[in-house]
Amino acid sequence: MLAALAGGLSGPQAAKRFAVSPASVSRWRKRGWEEGSARPGPLGGDRRSARVEAHAPLILALTIETPDMTLEELRAALRERGLAFG
Repeated sequence: MLAALAGGLSGPQAAKRFAVSPASVSRWRKRGWEEGSARPGPLGGDRRSARVEAHAPLILALTIETPDMTLEELRAALRERGLAFG
């Protein structure tokens, strides 16, 4: 897509040609300018564990207090304290 844009294709023309939104063309163009490449960034990764990790001392205390606690029982104990995790 960037080659087509560099070759003179306008943003809306590139969007139509590659069947993407004009906003997507803008994002790819911006990425090419800022990073020198339009290669996609890394996918996936952990984005939510920080919420759980913030309560690690409580979770550890609950599991030490009741070592045979099931996951559902742990979730219920956390819910009683206003915490909900999947």
